[in-house]
Amino acid sequence: MTVVGKTTTRFNVLGPLEVWHGDVLVPIPAGRSRLLLAILLLRANQPVSADELVDRLWDGEAPNPDRAKATLQMVVRRLRQSLGPAKVVRTAVGGYVADVPPGALDLHRFRELAAAGKYAEALELWRGEPLRDVRSDVLHQVEVAPLLEEYLVVLERRIDADLDAGRAGDLVAELRSLTGQHPLRERFWGQLMLALYRSDQQAAALAAFRAVRATLVEELGVDPGPMLTDLYHRILRDDVPGGSVVMPSRQALRHVPPEVSLFVGRERELAALDEATLEPGAVVLLHGIGGVGKTALALSWANRRRDRFGDGDLHVNLHGFDAAGRPVEPASAAEALLVSLGVRPEDVPAGLAERTTLLRATMAGRRILLVLDNAADSDQVIPLLPGTPTVTVLVTSRNQLRKLAAHQRVTCAAPRSTTSAGSTRRSTGTTRRSKPSSGGWRSRCTSAIGGWRASSSRTSAACTSGLDSTPSPSSTIPARWRSRRSRTMTTGRRRRTSTSRSACSASTGTRRRRSTVGERARSSRAMATTTTPRGLSASSRRRRGRWAGSPKRSRCCVRGSRP
Repeated sequence: MTVVGKTTTRFNVLGPLEVWHGDVLVPIPAGRSRLLLAILLLRANQPVSADELVDRLWDGEAPNPDRAKATLQMVVRRLRQSLGPAKVVRTAVGGYVADVPPGALDLHRFRELAAAGKYAEALELWRGEPLRDVRSDVLHQVEVAPLLEEYLVVLERRIDADLDAGRAGDLVAELRSLTGQHPLRERFWGQLMLALYRSDQQAAALAAFRAVRATLVEELGVDPGPMLTDLYHRILRDDVPGGSVVMPSRQALRHVPPEVSLFVGRERELAALDEATLEPGAVVLLHGIGGVGKTALALSWANRRRDRFGDGDLHVNLHGFDAAGRPVEPASAAEALLVSLGVRPEDVPAGLAERTTLLRATMAGRRILLVLDNAADSDQVIPLLPGTPTVTVLVTSRNQLRKLAAHQRVTCAAPRSTTSAGSTRRSTGTTRRSKPSSGGWRSRCTSAIGGWRASSSRTSAACTSGLDSTPSPSSTIPARWRSRRSRTMTTGRRRRTSTSRSACSASTGTRRRRSTVGERARSSRAMATTTTPRGLSASSRRRRGRWAGSPKRSRCCVRGSRP
């Protein structure tokens, strides 16, 4: 509880939004002030960016985008005034945060009691649908839906504890109501069948199986899972063991690709991912510019933290920014996930809504990491979110996906570039004393570039191109780099163009024919054009070409060359 002076402050979100300052209920004005407080409390002690708050408060349609942040400050000011001495909203870097100490928020107490196995006490904290007096469709779809799933998981565990304690007869009425409210949740049906069987109602237990099978076939076009099927056959044989409904043992799913072998560094981002995924059912967004290494970072973290996800990990490449193809549709991605989870392809429903419903039911209660890689926008990701506290979702994208209610947003920034030779050695893993072999990454990249004398940071980036994908051979280096051999003219001692060689002496000192003024002008113009920095404007490049093409400049360029 928050202590203000000698008075404690409590915040309740598991039901209507309430703020209690001692024994006094603090009135919160309806509208955006109430919505702002709800958003901050659901992510208590976690900074929320101003851009995301603006997007959520106005559902992506701010009245005046140029003054959106100023309008947000007015909403924050009104909220602080209404909270009075119970104010907990603090300005953070780039946004705001609700500083809530342990025990002051009912959602935190609910999770602590559930983790301690005190399921009945945890469920008593619920006063109805969370935040039902806060008007926001996006909030209820993205934030409240996972809370309801979390509630159902704890409720299932409480019923299992009651079955173990021998209170099967007292559970039949409650379970009939739960199966009516959640007809696609097989765990409740299994608990009902077990409670009926232990209450000497074997025929009713078998009828419950037939009812759930008909519902699943009609709604989703699938048969009951192995847990219900096994329990049905055991009831037929009158061979049901004691205890609660036992889920069949599953082999851990390991679908995340292996870690990239050249991955180095990124300790700060790895630590940020560790912290961001501590909250149950967290949705974490890893965003950054293209080619910066988001995929490699996500795969490296997923492989290093596999022990946290006992039921496995799943990976889907959504191809959001592939130049050769279209982004993967959510329906296709859901189908791929269902097949990965063991659903037969012929049992996968046709529509997106049916597929996502079956996906949530299949993943419920399983400790899984779901990696949604290379997402184009929020609409591609939101239908695939399982909304269960046991599943952690990691999304990578070039965009910030403002509509996605991510618990944390981790920025994958580009590493600092440097032109020192040590930077290439650090990036490629070579030491100062060791001479790179001819078959090394830098040698292959340099040969593929065509002898282009790039800066060490550019060559390092080419050599470590595997940071955003698996390492590729030199044959896959972009053609625009390989073509630079024909376009780039270097001024070093070892290489010259044929035109400059015809005008200058070779290393042996043999005198060659003197080139004409026109040849020298063309050679100088080519040199000036190919070595012109990219940042120059078109007019600057034309002036540079005219100046280099003059006879006087040509004589200077040619005569100044030495073997």
